[in-house]
Amino acid sequence: CQRRHVDCVVADADAGDDVVEAGETGDPCVDDLDCASQVCVDIVAGDEVVDEVLLAVMRGPRSYTGEDVVEISCHGGMISAQRILELLVRAGARLAQPGEFTRRAFLNGRIDLTQAEAVADLIEATTSAAARSAVRSLSGEFSRQIHELVDRLISLRMLVEATLDFPEEEIDFLRQADAAGQLAALIDAVGRLQ
Repeated sequence: CQRRHVDCVVADADAGDDVVEAGETGDPCVDDLDCASQVCVDIVAGDEVVDEVLLAVMRGPRSYTGEDVVEISCHGGMISAQRILELLVRAGARLAQPGEFTRRAFLNGRIDLTQAEAVADLIEATTSAAARSAVRSLSGEFSRQIHELVDRLISLRMLVEATLDFPEEEIDFLRQADAAGQLAALIDAVGRLQ
């Protein structure tokens, strides 16, 4: 069976009719739901309704992890959530490891390493400033800044290589392109990174 992700549970198989039962909306077979679909269903244990929940289906590659994901939103309180988790685990799911969804997003190319680290920074943030910084990194802003600096550095390296490869040329590639000014600007930009 294909692996499925259910909120904080990773399922190795579909939960089955004994765990997820349709409400008035009909049979909400997860495979038949479109990307970003939501449906209200009852979670049942035998003949007892544990909770009425909202199933949100997000199809890869556009989900956070890049994989098909089903999130279950239940009513507040620990008892309902705990009972639903127990039912899902009994049906073949397993609890996700800490950071597993972020690891999957990284491995599937949905986020880069800086963004993955930003998730941990956001979770551990103890100040508003730290949280804002983590969100900027998570958005990819820091990675974009780094990639821009790398591109600028590569351009400078190409100028140096052209000067070394063609010393007989009368053109001073470094002076003509203001390499010293570009390097100073690059150093300044690195100092301003956040």
